[in-house]
Amino acid sequence: MFSKIKIKLLNKPEQVKKTILWVTFFFTAFVYIHDLLNFTSNQVYSFWVNVVSLSVIGGISLLYLFRTLSVQWAYGIGVYSILANIIFEFINYSNSGSLVYHYYRSSFFLITLIGLTAYVVHHNHALIMGFIHLIISVILIAVSPHHFVTSNLPIVAAIFAVFTFITYYFVGGLKDYMLQLQELNVQIQLQNENIKQQNEELKTQSENLRVANSTLVEQRNQIISQHDELEKANNAKDKFFSILAHDLKNPINLIVNFADMLRNNFSQFNDNKKLEYVDSLKETSENTYKLLENILYWARSQTGRLKVNKVKLDVMGVFYDTKTIYEESIKSKGIQVHFPGMKSCTISSDQDMIYTIIRNLFSNALKYTPDGGNIWLETELTGASVSIAVKDDGLGMKPGIKDNLFSTESTITTDGIKGEKGTGLGLIICQELVERLEGNIRVESEPGKGSQFIVTLPNY
Repeated sequence: MFSKIKIKLLNKPEQVKKTILWVTFFFTAFVYIHDLLNFTSNQVYSFWVNVVSLSVIGGISLLYLFRTLSVQWAYGIGVYSILANIIFEFINYSNSGSLVYHYYRSSFFLITLIGLTAYVVHHNHALIMGFIHLIISVILIAVSPHHFVTSNLPIVAAIFAVFTFITYYFVGGLKDYMLQLQELNVQIQLQNENIKQQNEELKTQSENLRVANSTLVEQRNQIISQHDELEKANNAKDKFFSILAHDLKNPINLIVNFADMLRNNFSQFNDNKKLEYVDSLKETSENTYKLLENILYWARSQTGRLKVNKVKLDVMGVFYDTKTIYEESIKSKGIQVHFPGMKSCTISSDQDMIYTIIRNLFSNALKYTPDGGNIWLETELTGASVSIAVKDDGLGMKPGIKDNLFSTESTITTDGIKGEKGTGLGLIICQELVERLEGNIRVESEPGKGSQFIVTLPNY
């Protein structure tokens, strides 16, 4: 606690000086007023000296209050006025028996003033006041008729002189030390402010670095994501050109060849042979049309022109419409199409996308289901979602094929029951459309046990 008080005093020297000034002036005024209230008729000279001194102290206090005088000037003038009062007191009581009492009282009071003056004004004034006291003491020793004065005053004067010189050097050194401490404290405060400012700058720089690092990480992730997207787009482009170059070219060539053979041999072919060629042309044309339709749908999805337009539709109605489209193929292969738990199921979704998804999955099931096989179309509402399942008891898939069904990077396909060629584009389109509808698609399949594609979509 003492160290805290000392630090406060060192930090506020002007406040300490002001306190010393007012304490000194109030104490001196109290002594003067006390002497005035207790004067006798033979102390008229002393009375007026105290009145004048009290007036000087009061005037200096007023000048200081109105900021006409600084604390150093006010205290200096006040102390020298008190010294003048003490000198007049010595002169007044030089032939009196109470000289010793007044000498001791004034000397000890002056000792206190010398120390305080050295601190408040300047330590050189301590030397001046001590010298004046020494001269007065010598004069009193020389002129006083009292033996006690002449025998004891030299000792007191010597002690006073020693104290004056000690005060001069001690207070001077103390003031220099306090000034050094004050300057050091100011430097420390400045250093603390600089350190605080540097810490704030470092904190700001650290935050900027963190933000910059976060931005770099985000940009890096964006670059990686863009790279992945570009790679996927490049693979999709290769897949697209592969389909155009091979899978679309072959059926068109087949149509041209069938047409040429029918045209060149029309008169040699009987009606059954002609009908066989016409059926082949029709089947190849239909397959080519479906392939072309998928290619165009996929191209629209890749360019971002495919928009979701939700309407109310009955999934069972979509099932029946899809079955109708493939009715001829269903009959020719003797396949049974089942609708377990047949009931109406109304959902909110994009009609064209739902038709495309179910049509592709049904066509896929039809391709890999043997003659006399079975296909199941089923739907179920569960809370805010709907499940659509297309199941067959056909060939099934090996794990290696099943894991890459929805990847544009993979070109592995399996021929159908009758050797039908596939591109894998239909399932890729199904996945993209399902994702556009904020759903998911999965497959369950084992070799020889058939496959089941399950689409889960939100219903809102």
